[in-house]
Amino acid sequence: MTPNQAFKKTLEFVEEIRKTGIKVKIKKYPHPIPKRILQKFNGKERVSPDKWVKVTFHHNKPGQLDLIYVKLVELGDMGIGFDTGGSHNIYDWELDWSFKCIGE
Repeated sequence: MTPNQAFKKTLEFVEEIRKTGIKVKIKKYPHPIPKRILQKFNGKERVSPDKWVKVTFHHNKPGQLDLIYVKLVELGDMGIGFDTGGSHNIYDWELDWSFKCIGE
């Protein structure tokens, strides 16, 4: 799987999550991107910086966070990885310089 295919698959999972009723916000990565970031994270397993986004899930019902985790694990099983984080009722997927595809 190419990084672009992996990125597309990840956004498809985001849409699947949205369709379950979880509020989703997608925000473009701020520009300009520091040159040191561009130099360090520019490999064949990465997507181009113009695609970088932060996806925020607003979960407030039982089971919603579990669904987000299930999709995250499915992506990991495909060799797709990225930074995640969150706080009370919010969970983020950082589809930015940390996004990496090492799957077949």
